[in-house]
Amino acid sequence: MSVHKVSTIIVRHVQTVEKPLPDLPVTIQEIPRESIDFEDEKPPPYPKTRWRKWTSFCNRLWFYEVLSTIGSLSCFGTLVYVLALSDNNTQTRWFHNQLTLNSVVALLTTFIKSFMMVPVAAAISQQKWNWFSSTGRKLRDFGIFDEASRGPLGSFKLLFSELCL
Repeated sequence: MSVHKVSTIIVRHVQTVEKPLPDLPVTIQEIPRESIDFEDEKPPPYPKTRWRKWTSFCNRLWFYEVLSTIGSLSCFGTLVYVLALSDNNTQTRWFHNQLTLNSVVALLTTFIKSFMMVPVAAAISQQKWNWFSSTGRKLRDFGIFDEASRGPLGSFKLLFSELCL
């Protein structure tokens, strides 16, 4: 029996009879799930469920922060390796005379800083919520922590605020 048929029977029953019949359910909650035809309802597609599980897993274990820390450390190792190879050597150009040692160092340093911003910002934001979980905190402190998680100027303000002193 489909939901439409059950609701039609219930509506006709309520319109014609003042008191409900004992063999027909009055509300949808009283209808057993096995007796309703769910042809119109489709389960969500499997990749969506898998994606939700994956994002939940990543958020619970700080996956993105760990991954960006690994990326930062690998860039740092590459930087050390490149500098060790070019120690006491003349400076040569790489990649069709377009790339110098200075540009490689600048590029790797930018990658290191960018990768490290992810875990540092997450840690500062987590510390903000840990700070406010105790009672008696000022709303101004929330703004200081929020600015610190967004960039170096806010972090500088946090270091020299009364929160860290």
